[in-house]
Amino acid sequence: MAAGLLALPFGTAHAAETPVYDTSQAALAQSQLRDVTGRVTDRATGDPIVGVTVANNSTGSGTVTDAAGAFTVQAATGQLLTISCVGYTSWTVKVPASGAIDVELSEDAQQLDDVVVVGYATQKKINVTGAVSSISGEELAQRPVVSTMQALQGIDPSLNISIDSGNPTAGNSLNIRGVPSINGGSPLILVDGVPGVSLRLVNAADIESISVLKDASASAIYGAKASAGVILVTTKKGAAGKATVSYSNNIGWTQPTTPTDFITNGYDYATIVNDLYFSRYAYNAFNYTDADWAALEARRYDTTEHPDRPWVVIGDDGKYHYYGNFDWYHSIYNTNRFHQEHNLSLSGGGKDVNYYVSGRYYQQDGVLGGNMIRNKENYKNYSFRAKFDAQLFKWAKWSTNASLNAVNQKYPGPLNEAQTIAALEENVAPMFVPYNPDGSIVMYPADLRNVALGKGRTAALADPTNKHTIENLSLTLSNSLQLKLHKDLTFDASYNINNYRRLYKDRTAANIYSDAVGVTKTTTHYQKDTYRERPYEYTYHNVDAYFTYEHSWNKEHNFKAVAGMNYEKYRLVDNIVEQFGLGSDQIDSFNSVNDDTYWLVQQDISAYKTLGFFARINYDYKGKYLFEASMRADGTSRFAKKDRWGYFPLGVGRLAFHRRAVHGGRPPLVGQR
Repeated sequence: MAAGLLALPFGTAHAAETPVYDTSQAALAQSQLRDVTGRVTDRATGDPIVGVTVANNSTGSGTVTDAAGAFTVQAATGQLLTISCVGYTSWTVKVPASGAIDVELSEDAQQLDDVVVVGYATQKKINVTGAVSSISGEELAQRPVVSTMQALQGIDPSLNISIDSGNPTAGNSLNIRGVPSINGGSPLILVDGVPGVSLRLVNAADIESISVLKDASASAIYGAKASAGVILVTTKKGAAGKATVSYSNNIGWTQPTTPTDFITNGYDYATIVNDLYFSRYAYNAFNYTDADWAALEARRYDTTEHPDRPWVVIGDDGKYHYYGNFDWYHSIYNTNRFHQEHNLSLSGGGKDVNYYVSGRYYQQDGVLGGNMIRNKENYKNYSFRAKFDAQLFKWAKWSTNASLNAVNQKYPGPLNEAQTIAALEENVAPMFVPYNPDGSIVMYPADLRNVALGKGRTAALADPTNKHTIENLSLTLSNSLQLKLHKDLTFDASYNINNYRRLYKDRTAANIYSDAVGVTKTTTHYQKDTYRERPYEYTYHNVDAYFTYEHSWNKEHNFKAVAGMNYEKYRLVDNIVEQFGLGSDQIDSFNSVNDDTYWLVQQDISAYKTLGFFARINYDYKGKYLFEASMRADGTSRFAKKDRWGYFPLGVGRLAFHRRAVHGGRPPLVGQR
């Protein structure tokens, strides 16, 4: 029952954290949440409105209305709910003490004329036939977060975002309206039309808008890779006028939300755990004599080491004995972690040329940064973006877009950081300290029954030889050309390349420790003297070329057609080189290896090509009767020749009612029942 020695639930240290601006009032409201029900209808017709977003402004949680316009959301009395839907005016209502909420929404004529990005084109919201939601950059800017994934959480109920941990380089899972199949699946993400770019690498301050394509229309224009939906990110660009300089920052500290008042009194801790062990196993966990217990009790209330009562004493047997009141939690973990973000942008332009240039610096102190750790965990991120648009001729426009994102992260201890945090729950008792008086590391104290402190992780964290770095570099280049071939016909072509490189450097050492004066011991039970490098790189080439024809007859019949092709080429190389027995603690290089008993060289290569042809037509009569048809044919090198092609057709029609002149400016009716 090794867990009997733990009283430090460190395992949730990464996930259970929150900015320090969270207040006790918010926590009180959280405890008073209840199910609040209501119904949303169209003010003009009285019909229920399906798909209305109902968001709790205090908690960030939300829901959408069902086919009957009904909703149920968790909220406390007095909290504010924002009720919004594409094409309708958004309103905020206060949660009453009891009863349900009835809301009648009016159409928003201005919003219906807003433009959203769809596959290879833009459309007015009123003319969109598929399930599309749009998120503006202004909405994201209002959130005090430091990543795009965090900014998107809760902003659109159809987006289900799960962030694995508080680690900035940790993976994220994202789906639209739930997991699409038993094999999982995630949406296709395109940043300025470039696939293969992670949202984690996009600076939220650069985003102009995000469109979320949720239904089958996404596959009909983007093919099989869009079966789980599509997220289209459009970044900001310059506009004609004087140069504009913008600067913003986000500076703060992050603290754990879980209580950290663990037992740091060695005498009390040892008494409790020994009683527990003896009742379960009929033996004690700690090998203390009566004299040792007296020494522990004499130091019972020493929060710091007293010169007359040292926490480490050398016994007659030459071994170290421990009588401390050591605070392992705050010595291992940084519980007041500083972070800073700085954004700077320059935009402007003239008659023919517009530009937008931005840069970002973000730094965050890590969890493993207590005062006993020499190689403290740290994360740094640098990003840069430059966009230029040039009107070469009346009939030709050229655009270029370049972005660079660099990450440097370092952390101490063993290779697997998550397992390190989990292992620190075991055998980390306050009587023991990380270092002996001579500076040697404590790992197997004589007063503990033949087990290592924290499964050897405390010793690994205390040894500065154990260090790990993660270096990421992402470069995206995009060039596009638009030709106006006729007043109704344009041709667009673009070439994009996305190169991503990641390098892991991992150095671990065998555990060297001491349990007696002048005696050092080495164990490879938990880790060996190893150096490993893992370079990982992929390159994504993308070519798009398509024609767009748009024409109106008598201002009543509106027709638009898009047809073109898409070509992609992808190659990934993942290498691992690992070697035992480095001859130096100071040099991390394979050239310093003096032990050839173990080595590993491994390489994985993945590559494919795809070719797709697509077409879409849109027709509306007076903006009232809408029709859309799309078709995509996709071929991929990942299948045999006879099975390489797939076809994805779609046709949809819609009847839109307009009541702008009568109802556009009236507020909603909010009732209670």
